[in-house]
Amino acid sequence: MPSLEQQLAGMAAVLLGEEAPAALFDTHSPARIAAYRNNHQGNRVEALKGAYPILQQLLGEDFFQALAQRFVRDHLSESGNLHDYGSGLADFLQTFPPVADYSYLPDVARLEWQLHRAYYAADRAGLSPALLAACPPQQIAQLRFVLHPSVGLMDSPWPLTAIWAAHQPGLDEVPEVDLGQGGGAVRVWREGLLLHVESITAAEAAFMQAVMQQRPFAEALDTALRCDAGFEPGPLLQDWMHRTILCEAHWSEEE
Repeated sequence: MPSLEQQLAGMAAVLLGEEAPAALFDTHSPARIAAYRNNHQGNRVEALKGAYPILQQLLGEDFFQALAQRFVRDHLSESGNLHDYGSGLADFLQTFPPVADYSYLPDVARLEWQLHRAYYAADRAGLSPALLAACPPQQIAQLRFVLHPSVGLMDSPWPLTAIWAAHQPGLDEVPEVDLGQGGGAVRVWREGLLLHVESITAAEAAFMQAVMQQRPFAEALDTALRCDAGFEPGPLLQDWMHRTILCEAHWSEEE
């Protein structure tokens, strides 16, 4: 009878799609081994369906099922949490010949993963305006903001906001999206349980990217002003606080 270590190694090989070692049949029937393999692969396929509903609509259920099975076959899970599985689907789509003519799909996948990540991000309270007002004037340049854990940022040549809006539940029919209208920067975040996707200006995207990199306010502002000399941070920060995009603010006296 194989040792526990040998049984575990054999089962791991089976779950990776390899042939079951002969010794494994001493303790498990072929039907049971097949059930383990199918359940393992099926759970990951279902995880992909949950994370990428728009791709499933665009490709059709049968095609997406086949694509997901191919992805699962070639990509191991690096986490025990199924919600973490599937981050590499966008890169996979870039090299998957059957979708080569649909070059917008990888960016749709990247947006959907941002949304998936945002949905499961930790809850955080928004930044209090009173806390921000407490910053000494001489420390404003050194302010460092912390964004809500759900906030994501990406840039795309495709109209991702329009694609996302066209595939929301409750629509009688899917509106046609003009892929030629171009894209730009897109912000993703969660407010309560509600996910948001919003197109933003290049200046706001530059400011947000600098904030994500924990650069001080003066540097983030300078980055945004290089994109748009008329950029106004005040109204933007008020909007971020109202939408629970900002969680914290620190300055040098606190560090």
